[in-house]
Amino acid sequence: MSSSANRNQGFLYQEHVLALQFHLEVTADSVKRMVEEGREELVPGQFIQEERAMLKEQSYFQQGHDLMEAILNKFIL
Repeated sequence: MSSSANRNQGFLYQEHVLALQFHLEVTADSVKRMVEEGREELVPGQFIQEERAMLKEQSYFQQGHDLMEAILNKFIL
C-alpha cells in the first residue's frame, strides 16, 4: 500500500505479518481526543489535514472499520 505522502503505507511480510502506517481502528471520538491532545502539531503542511477535515467526514470511520474487519478475517480464516 502506498500514498503520495509515503511509498510504504503498508506491507505484508512472508504472508504472516501485516504492517500498516495508518489507523483503521479510529472512531470519531478517538480522533477528536487526538486532535485535542495534539493540536499544536497540526501545523499547515502538504500532508497534514486540518482539524475540520479530520472530523467532518464521518463515513470514513465506518469504512475503516469494515476494511479492518475484512483484513482480520482474512488472517484468521
